[in-house]
Amino acid sequence: MGRNLKFRRRHLPRFPKPIKKTRRRIVERLLIVMIAVSLAGAFLPSVIDKNFFTGNIGSGTGNARIIDGDTIHIGTRKIRLSGIDAPESKQKCTKKDGRSYGCGNSSRQYLSKLIGVATVRCTGDKKDRYGRTIGTCYVGETDLNAAMVESGWAVAYRKYSRLYVPEEDSARLNGLGMWQGEFINPWDWRRKNRK
Repeated sequence: MGRNLKFRRRHLPRFPKPIKKTRRRIVERLLIVMIAVSLAGAFLPSVIDKNFFTGNIGSGTGNARIIDGDTIHIGTRKIRLSGIDAPESKQKCTKKDGRSYGCGNSSRQYLSKLIGVATVRCTGDKKDRYGRTIGTCYVGETDLNAAMVESGWAVAYRKYSRLYVPEEDSARLNGLGMWQGEFINPWDWRRKNRK
């Protein structure tokens, strides 16, 4: 039996000498990092809205929160509707009969009505000086930017784009939205009321 034991010892695989403590700590930390990364890779896709990013840095889809007639929030992203300018929240306009009304609030309400509870899809990859994504937004096939100008609750922002000038011309001819009376262009109102 003793002889058999010696035989086994000779043919057993040799194990390396124990790893030094510092080397062992490095290996343990690497294993922890690798496990954490693999767990994060498995967990994060279920947390991130896969539809929010659709190719470029400014594209997004989701439920919108309306800030004013030309700005919405989708998740944490603030999106400024490109090519249009809507009256500011505190801006007043005048109807044909001379009565003043809150056209900024009316513009916001109209955008809210257009969106309702629908999912909004936006595309754009530029940012303005306030860090907002400049984009074109849609509900289904409806271009919200164009719809706001066509309804008369926003104007074509000619300084940056002439894309929505035909919609503005149509709204003006039909006396829609702000065109039912008199108003100051939003960019002029902001300059005049800057504090």
